[in-house]
Amino acid sequence: MDASISSKELSDTFSQFGNITSCKVQVRENNVNAIGYVNFEHPENAEKAISIVNGKKIGESGNIVYVSKFIPRHERQRHLENVWINIYIKDLPPSIDSDEKLRELFSRFGQTSSCRVMKNLNNNTPLGFGYVCFVHHEDAVSAVDTMNGVEIDGSVIYCARFKTKGERIFDKNRIIESQKRNRIHQYLGRNLYVKHLEENVTEDLLRKEFEAYGNVYSVRIERSESGASKGFGYVCYNTKEEANNAITQCGKNKIIEGCTKPLYVNLHEPKEIRAQRIVSNRPRKNPYAYQNGPVIYGIHPQWGGYGYGGTQRGPPKPQTDPRQGNPQTGGGRVMRNNQQSNAPPRAPKYMNDTERHNQGNAIFSKLKMLVPNEDDNVLANFISAVMYSKDFTYDMAEKFITDDKFLLASLGQFQGVMAQQQNFREGDDKKK
Repeated sequence: MDASISSKELSDTFSQFGNITSCKVQVRENNVNAIGYVNFEHPENAEKAISIVNGKKIGESGNIVYVSKFIPRHERQRHLENVWINIYIKDLPPSIDSDEKLRELFSRFGQTSSCRVMKNLNNNTPLGFGYVCFVHHEDAVSAVDTMNGVEIDGSVIYCARFKTKGERIFDKNRIIESQKRNRIHQYLGRNLYVKHLEENVTEDLLRKEFEAYGNVYSVRIERSESGASKGFGYVCYNTKEEANNAITQCGKNKIIEGCTKPLYVNLHEPKEIRAQRIVSNRPRKNPYAYQNGPVIYGIHPQWGGYGYGGTQRGPPKPQTDPRQGNPQTGGGRVMRNNQQSNAPPRAPKYMNDTERHNQGNAIFSKLKMLVPNEDDNVLANFISAVMYSKDFTYDMAEKFITDDKFLLASLGQFQGVMAQQQNFREGDDKKK
């Protein structure tokens, strides 16, 4: 669609088919075309919008748009692997200088719909690469398997499935990330981080000092663009045992030639692992709020409801007998037996994203058993609200799964919030 179309215009176009939960416009790199994403509350509304808007214009000066169901990237990739028909050929010899000659070369594998040899626009000379589009996927696969690496007129050609620029960038980034993970795994536990290095310390001197503890695989001192030392570097050993021995032997009092301060020597921690450790050690906000129920939309159910209808913000104030004194200072009567204790509850055990999804699937299965006729979208939205709340812990997940009354009550409150939101939107529409 046209890049001038805003999210509001897109929402106004599709809101006539049903309630929309989200709407987004993403402009492409050429700043001419754009891609829109519209998420409906109910699937039947989305299907109705597809059947009516597909092939029509949006806006006064808009282009004819293509509307279909959104398919995630991994599913699109899996689908393309079984249907592609277009192939890319490079390193073609100068003798293949026309579309007809390229067609003759590949027509023996099956019926082709188009062949193209790319040429220089100025002098019309071939550039050495081209494209062949087959009618059937099996013919394209056979052509790639047979022709890739074949020598023609002294030139070894390269033949592969044609990929868009986005696919090539995605594959390149995936390869880079894979190589990075392999490199981290290869040197993990063997690479040492050394700092407090003076300007006159060279890599040869650093290698000589650390060879006393084992076989050094590599040494590198980090330097700026001007060549000045940054004061730290890396020493990599052949084995993890040698690296641990170097850390133990150096201690905190190792001063090498040319340095005035003791060296700091420790295992090098890759940036990715260090970031994960920092996030995992970061203290959580409000760690005890999970005791009284889940937090949905940031408002505790006992502090005024799920986002609407409540006036109190923050945890409930303790209810005490005046004769007991101030519970914060410990004055008044001593609490006994079933009297409320002011001792802080134990800290909850939080879970990562994978564990959250596993617990969410378990709660969803439980709900399908309790309310089999309930709409799946409502249940999914409820699970998402609970699963991504900051107070969702193992204890809370277990309570949802084991306590049917608590689970159904939470679902009912969530549906009440959704009804209030719907009434609020309808009221705004009437005012407009």
